Amino acid sequence: MTSVVVLGGYGNFGRRIVEALASEPGCRVFVCGRNIELATRLARQRGGSAEPLSLDCHAPGFSAELRRIGATLVIHAAGPVQRQSYAVPEACIVAGAHYIDLADGREFVCGIGSLDEKARANSVLVVSGASSLPALSSAAIDELKTRFSTIDSIDHGITSGAKPPGQGTMTGVLDYAGKLR
Repeated sequence: MTSVVVLGGYGNFGRRIVEALASEPGCRVFVCGRNIELATRLARQRGGSAEPLSLDCHAPGFSAELRRIGATLVIHAAGPVQRQSYAVPEACIVAGAHYIDLADGREFVCGIGSLDEKARANSVLVVSGASSLPALSSAAIDELKTRFSTIDSIDHGITSGAKPPGQGTMTGVLDYAGKLR
């Protein structure tokens, strides 16, 4: 059985991941965050294999807790990830759990390669930038680029869906306000 820990599992993006995975056969999905009431509410609403778990990914015993529950994959949707250190993916490596995050900060995503040697030594995959901006934008550009002889610039916008974004998403977006990339 695959045990998936979704950090920020009751947030805008985490909720969607939980909803998609909870009905997958052979998949146990932990709706995680510091607020057990919100995690429990979503797990009950979703049903299937969704289970609530109070889990602070920045707590000292995080890696041990991942081992205790038999986590095989951690999806980090508790943003904004770009303001964080690599402590969470490092804890996942130590616990032997694969790691995917939704980071969209260029420095954070590009720097994750510094963990590659440790990840390979522990036979785990570490992926950063599986978010709408880096992943979907790049996929759209890859698909469309053959239709143009040159591309000088690209302007795009992405929204998180019909409902307003959560605090983590807004903090991440506003972190870029007034900055040129």
